[in-house]
Amino acid sequence: MQIEIGQTFNNFTVIAQGVRTENSNMYYKCKCICGEIRNVRKGNLGNVKGCGCQRKQYKARAIKQAKAIKTKSTKKIVSARRKIDDLLFERELKEDFI
Repeated sequence: MQIEIGQTFNNFTVIAQGVRTENSNMYYKCKCICGEIRNVRKGNLGNVKGCGCQRKQYKARAIKQAKAIKTKSTKKIVSARRKIDDLLFERELKEDFI
């Protein structure tokens, strides 16, 4: 298979000719749609979807959701503790005046 500069494979576009390594693997310099430049093995061109940029977006969204859930749950715990502390404090005040 002849690979030329400018060819697109999934999210990668070949931007430089291949370089053969010691293991006789051919690597091409490719640019992902997100702008990241990676060396991709010739056998992986067409099989690999991209550099992981789509996963990064999903990961960022998942982290954001996890933080939102964590802050909501801690606020509930804090408010419940405050209510308990307030009730205990009121009981102590009533006992002092009785």
